Amino acid sequence: MKITKIELKNFRAFYGEHTIDLSKKGKNLLIYGENGSGKSSLLKAIELFKVMKLFCVLTSLTLSFP
Repeated sequence: MKITKIELKNFRAFYGEHTIDLSKKGKNLLIYGENGSGKSSLLKAIELFKVMKLFCVLTSLTLSFP
């Protein structure tokens, strides 16, 4: 699975709505920034997505994404 876009709304360090476009053709992603800029929050959002997706697979639930 390749993540091409991340949309966050009031998640940890991301207040309001934020869209992060990852559709570039590169194979690697470098996340950098100052302390408190949201690097760990971004990784936690991806981790939460993966856990929820696994939960849905294991419990045969359907998770709807826009």
